[in-house]
Amino acid sequence: NRPKGSAKFNGPLENGVLAGADGLAGAEGWGRWSNDDQVRLHFREPLPKKLNLFLTMQAFGPNVGKEFVVRVGQMEKRVKLAPLPHEVFLQFETDGTQKTVTIDVPQAVSPQELGMSADIRRLGLGMWKVELGVPVR
Repeated sequence: NRPKGSAKFNGPLENGVLAGADGLAGAEGWGRWSNDDQVRLHFREPLPKKLNLFLTMQAFGPNVGKEFVVRVGQMEKRVKLAPLPHEVFLQFETDGTQKTVTIDVPQAVSPQELGMSADIRRLGLGMWKVELGVPVR
């Protein structure tokens, strides 16, 4: 892998390679929770045609062990996540114009609905870090 850039989710989203995101709650000390059925990561530059995507993530509540769909353009990959943060490595082929990675959350649910706290945010996915790279030839 040849790194092309990275961003952590515990600060402003417009840092490093990211231009912004949809479907994420505010920053916490470790990263951010998703707060919708889908997360969209918007990148400053088009994604490489041969993309190595590293996502450090974790699942929340009933999402543990369920399939999250990660999509770039028309190509999609499915991943199952544990309740603790870990790195997921995915490879995509793009046409070189896409700037967005989309992640579908299987079952967004609030901690309040689960009887855990008064938090009404619809969580499902914890995002720690994203890194882009290209295969070394």
